[in-house]
Amino acid sequence: MNFLKRIIKNILKKNNWRLEKIVIPKEYNLTSPSQNLVSSMAECKGILHVGAHRGSEAPIYEWFGKKTIWIEANPKIFSALKDNLIKYKFQDSYCELMLDEIGKEYKFNISNNDGASSSIFDFGDLVTGKNKFWKNRKFEMVENIKIKSNTLDNFIKINDIDIKNYDHWIVDVQGSEIQFFKGALESLNYCNSINVEVSKGEVYKNGSKWLDVKSLLEKYGLHPEKEPHKDHMDVFFKKITK
Repeated sequence: MNFLKRIIKNILKKNNWRLEKIVIPKEYNLTSPSQNLVSSMAECKGILHVGAHRGSEAPIYEWFGKKTIWIEANPKIFSALKDNLIKYKFQDSYCELMLDEIGKEYKFNISNNDGASSSIFDFGDLVTGKNKFWKNRKFEMVENIKIKSNTLDNFIKINDIDIKNYDHWIVDVQGSEIQFFKGALESLNYCNSINVEVSKGEVYKNGSKWLDVKSLLEKYGLHPEKEPHKDHMDVFFKKITK
């Protein structure tokens, strides 16, 4: 069946058509973006989105007229990401596991929610314990694969990317925020704003915690718009120059 699907997809691509899987969300996303986040997206030179999944935000970035680099670690979802970005001329995608070491092999866990929560870490108490954050949903890792890591700083060098042109970052790396930022210390000097998913509790076992992420980013002049009021949520950081 997969072989037949590839043949059909290739025929359609040659004629500027494509197959598209429609993924219907199970619930509404009711989180409104802050004014600072919207302003940063409007004013930035370009966007770096790490933890791309299927690239659902691509139409938004296109509307803002921003060139975008998408990075997704999970090879099982990467082909869907590439397909979704076909119609966006200034949006490029790469399949990379971005951490703080180059060429180290990791066990990468694939989650049951369309791979959206896949991580190098297992789920922690806030996901699977008695006091779990999502009461009505059951999350679990259903398989794992081996992936070699890279760092953002090395990635931009070998791909000849001028990181100065991608000064607004979205980081959604499922518990490995500290590892990602440690592999991007040179690039952070050119980042003006970041929207990053953070956790105050154990969403992932041994995963990054809010205060550690905050401390690291503040060393590079990036300060949070506000403290997180939930155990797991997005926080916007803006560079403050003195």
